[in-house]
Amino acid sequence: MLRMLTLAITLLMVRWEPFELPHGKDVLQAQLGRITVPLRRSRPEAGSVELAFVRLQTPGEKRAAPIVYLAGGPSASGVGAARNAYAIPTLTRLAQIADVILLDQRGIGMSSPKPTCAGQAVPPQDRFASSAEVLPRSVAATRACVEEWTAKGVDIAGFTVPESAEDINDLRKALGAPKVSLLAHSYGTFLALAAIRAHGDTIERAALIATAGPNHMRKLPLMLDAQLAKLSLLAKDDPSIGKEVPDMTALLRRVLAKLEREPIAVRITDMKKKEQIEVRIGPDALRRILIADIGDGHDFPVFPALLLTIERGDPSILAWFVEKRYNQAIASGVDLMHTGMRCSGGATANRDREIELEEQVSIFGSTLNGSFPEVCAALPPNEGGGRLARQAGGTPAPLNSMIVSELPILFISGTLDSNTPPYQAEEVRWSMPRAMHLIVTNAGHEDLEPSEEVQAVIADYFAGKDVSARRVVLPTPDFRSVEEAKRERYVDGNH
Repeated sequence: MLRMLTLAITLLMVRWEPFELPHGKDVLQAQLGRITVPLRRSRPEAGSVELAFVRLQTPGEKRAAPIVYLAGGPSASGVGAARNAYAIPTLTRLAQIADVILLDQRGIGMSSPKPTCAGQAVPPQDRFASSAEVLPRSVAATRACVEEWTAKGVDIAGFTVPESAEDINDLRKALGAPKVSLLAHSYGTFLALAAIRAHGDTIERAALIATAGPNHMRKLPLMLDAQLAKLSLLAKDDPSIGKEVPDMTALLRRVLAKLEREPIAVRITDMKKKEQIEVRIGPDALRRILIADIGDGHDFPVFPALLLTIERGDPSILAWFVEKRYNQAIASGVDLMHTGMRCSGGATANRDREIELEEQVSIFGSTLNGSFPEVCAALPPNEGGGRLARQAGGTPAPLNSMIVSELPILFISGTLDSNTPPYQAEEVRWSMPRAMHLIVTNAGHEDLEPSEEVQAVIADYFAGKDVSARRVVLPTPDFRSVEEAKRERYVDGNH
């Protein structure tokens, strides 16, 4: 017993190191911390993982609980926010209220191990193959990556949402804090809700931006059809493009039929090799390209011009999107942390059946959820299948069931976010009597965090102020004409 107690204390001791801030160092003090936690708490022999995090402080006494930031993805780095000049003003404001902890979740960034495998060399055209061709390659690559890390002695079954939620509680203990608060974005909200379910009595409050609730890790295809229809309504009234594209959904159907008959040739630059290559884009490849950006207010204003030029046989705007995704894919491979978290998050059987039915009628077909859930079969089995989590107080509960909590929680959603639409937050909020919901008009998925008005609401919320009556309205999307889109996305060399 004494040996086990000594081991537990050793695991949760913080090892501090200096951390150099590239921005904001005149105001913020930063330290890099590391703790060791079990890889699988039900199997101590499975070994451990190291969690890395940055603590940001400003001079003066802090009265609020430390604020732990949980980035999205799954696979985005929390520590990375300390290197982001745009994030520093928000972090500085929050650090005046409480210590800010930027956590690299298990398997991410500076935490270790990182169970990733380099991507296999495939011909450029294969990156834009049909979904039927991409899926078996994804499953095979995942299975090979699992075998590679298993041979290294790493139990991949430890990369799950419940284990990651326990990491947050162990981090709290290591910091010596009676409670922590949570600030999360996108997938980070799913993890935050799992932590609230398991250890709600150790959490002071939470701000959840772009919420993915307990049954939302796999997406409903018709949600994107609705998003496309909403964007079409906005675009038809835009003086730049509305007359030429009065119905973007009808235009997309025509374009997909055209690409089904004959894929369009696109010339792009392979940035690694510094050479021009040609790829042919068919309907499934276009669907994947649109899905990646249909909830992003930076890119969907270009969609009407993008589809119109494809219909006209002009690939110039499409080349910008294809080149971006192609060069991102060159550096990518298999990330078992990402896969493990999404698979352990899962979905109820009813949700999966609903997805299957919607795929049959959605204009986006089966492309929205990519290789999920099929790729999950390539992972090692995990007891409970990721479906059971410990409710606060010790009661087992399905990971996909509703969470009942009296914590003060601020949900923040965007009206044009199809990745995590506002109704998802409302579903979660229903069983949380002290929760409130800020719905930001005209905000997409990527527009919420950078908004200065949203940041101000978050800071006031963590400072204990009443923000229930606050409202935030972003400008109406400015859809681009064909000429404007070409200047911004291609001709000026930003592609």
